[in-house]
Amino acid sequence: PDDVPPQDWTSYPDEGWTVTEEGNTLSWESPPRPSDDGSFEVRVKYPHNPAMEKPSWQERYDLEQSYIDNVRPVVTLLLGALTVLLTVGGVLLVVLRYLRRGRDPVAVTVPEYLTEPPGDESPGIVGLLLDEKADMKDIMATFVDLARREYFVIEQTEERSLGGLLSNSAFEFHRTEKPADDLKSFEKKLLDGIFPKGRTDTELNQLKEKFYTFIPAIKQLMYWELTQQDYFKRSPESTRNNWLWGSIAMIVIASVGFWVLRSATLISPLIILPPIGLGIVGAVGLLFADSMPAKTEKGSQQAALWRAFRRYLQNITRYQGDKPADEQFQKYLPNAIAFGMDQQFMRDIAPTLTQMPTWYHPTYMGGPWRGGYRRGPMVIGGGRVDSTPGVGIDLPGGGFSLGGLDRSLGEGLNSMNRGITQVLNETSRVMNSRPKQSSSGGRRGGGFSGGGRGGGSGGGSRGFG
Repeated sequence: PDDVPPQDWTSYPDEGWTVTEEGNTLSWESPPRPSDDGSFEVRVKYPHNPAMEKPSWQERYDLEQSYIDNVRPVVTLLLGALTVLLTVGGVLLVVLRYLRRGRDPVAVTVPEYLTEPPGDESPGIVGLLLDEKADMKDIMATFVDLARREYFVIEQTEERSLGGLLSNSAFEFHRTEKPADDLKSFEKKLLDGIFPKGRTDTELNQLKEKFYTFIPAIKQLMYWELTQQDYFKRSPESTRNNWLWGSIAMIVIASVGFWVLRSATLISPLIILPPIGLGIVGAVGLLFADSMPAKTEKGSQQAALWRAFRRYLQNITRYQGDKPADEQFQKYLPNAIAFGMDQQFMRDIAPTLTQMPTWYHPTYMGGPWRGGYRRGPMVIGGGRVDSTPGVGIDLPGGGFSLGGLDRSLGEGLNSMNRGITQVLNETSRVMNSRPKQSSSGGRRGGGFSGGGRGGGSGGGSRGFG
């Protein structure tokens, strides 16, 4: 007030200050360095005057103090309780949802291994049933299975240069006359992608940066097939995505809430805790998202049986017995691909092979494949070459030994292994290739590395990306 002299005054810190009093006016002159951190404070005290009008800020200040003293403790308590309820309750709900509906039913006891597939399910669907994620190894398992079932033939040619030091392989797919009426929807979509618009011959390079557009539809149809076979009540991909995007939404809402409320601590020091709790629940949801899809009882039992068959393939040299190696190789290679152990499977069984798969036409190896692929029976020296359906090629008068080519048996087997592996690698890479503008930073290859042996039980990495 202008007409009231100050009663007392002081400064903090109080050393080195010069104070000048002129009537009702006080002036301070600070020292060169008021304090260690440069901060200072001055205070003035006036005599109490009951008749003096309240300053404009007084009413707001009184309301604020009343809220701090009487209301904020209650708000703080409620916010603390809300945070505990939201965090603990939310995490418990996620865990209980997983325990009640996210775990697979316990399968009936199955043998340690099965020497025959437990059903006639497509290898790609079997791979999807086991890991619940459709990927390139499932598509490639279906690809080889369609070739094995004589819907098309794979031809590999090889051009050599620098005296044979360098070689360049090319692949071409030839559609057979077998009708596709009995194929499942995802198999038809895959076949349509390889032979678009009724084409009967397709070079692998013709699929480059084109086939990838078929992959999402093939995967969705594979998920649909899982539900049609009653292995899942709903697509595991849909279940995962619902939990994934729901959890991400919670984390985003929690982040925005934290940013907005961080400056509102006057309401309560705990005002930022509910968004933090919501973010924790979202993070837990993300951790559990992959585990939320659950098989039906039928799906769980079938998965257990197929795992028993996988153990047989992982240890086929121990369990094979007198079964024909050629028939097993042709029949089970697609399953080995779906299981991610094709390289191990080929290494284990190749030494006992005597026939070449009918669906693989290695022109570069000469012999019955010399001159390139031609539809109809192969003719060598005026004689017809017979093929056992689903097994391999026999020459007239006895079994066809790979060692009968212009190389040793071991070289022929190694060449076949390398050739089939190269087919899988190159086909997967080309099928998954995308134009630069569609791949968010460049082409993305889905190479195939095959599965290797892992300890005594076999196994191996998943080859397709």
